Amino acid sequence: MAIWVDTDFGFDDLWALLLLASQKQQPDGISLVAGNTDLDQVCRNAVAACGLFGLSASLWRGASQPLSGRVIRATEILGPTGMRRAGPGLPDRPVPDNMPEALAGLEEWLAGPREEEKICIALGPLTNLASLAGRSPDLYRNLSRIIWMGGSAGRGNHSALAEFNAMADPQAVAVIAAGPVPLQIVDLTLCRQTSITAADIAPLCQTMTNQKAEVFASLLTGYLDIARSRGRPAMAIYDPLAVASYLLPDFFTFQSCHLQVETDAGEAFGKTNFLSDSSGLHLLADQVDAEKVKDFCLHEILKELGDD
Repeated sequence: MAIWVDTDFGFDDLWALLLLASQKQQPDGISLVAGNTDLDQVCRNAVAACGLFGLSASLWRGASQPLSGRVIRATEILGPTGMRRAGPGLPDRPVPDNMPEALAGLEEWLAGPREEEKICIALGPLTNLASLAGRSPDLYRNLSRIIWMGGSAGRGNHSALAEFNAMADPQAVAVIAAGPVPLQIVDLTLCRQTSITAADIAPLCQTMTNQKAEVFASLLTGYLDIARSRGRPAMAIYDPLAVASYLLPDFFTFQSCHLQVETDAGEAFGKTNFLSDSSGLHLLADQVDAEKVKDFCLHEILKELGDD
């Protein structure tokens, strides 16, 4: 099994990558896309996080804007870095001027041995993958599956109807939804079944004392603060659930469906529709063992970061 991660590198993206690392699942590459914040800051986040947390996957600079239409960012909620924090943040590290192009990296990876199953875990807008599908359709078909945290079968989070990753580039979602690569979707509605509270994160925040653990605890607390600033005691777990659906598929149930997305301007822009289709190319996660998955997401990080 070969894995590639495509990400807009906010905090929960980092959390997802650390879960992979905790299971000795090192991505062959990490392609970066604008989303939570602008691409330059996404690259800074990625370089700093990989350096601090010892993630050795190669980094590839991807799309700075959607395929078409207006640019949407989450900085109003997440702040200019795309990562809210309650204490120390990621250290400053220089970003290479010559960071290689994401599409070239994906093409090189997909041109490798075809007998190996190749899965891309996408944790942000789907711009890079849609661009790949348009530029190199034959290589794109070598993907065995895309696992995407995005869309919503219910209410949205960036508008009343749309989830952020879908709304940031609905044209890209439409390209991916048209096939031919199977798409496994962990949507906003599913993620809202699994959430964390202050009591859940206390063991991590109280027992971690090395630098990487202190930074993670700061970012995790900042992540929970998003909900608490809105008067809610619990924050949904997003991107880590996409990784959990790959690592722990028995804790999820899926239904076959066909994905459609609203690409026209208006109040429904970015809204995703999951149409029941027993022969559909897409799988939507519709149930999760919330307590077991939350326990995995928290305790594997505690083990991963508990020691220097």
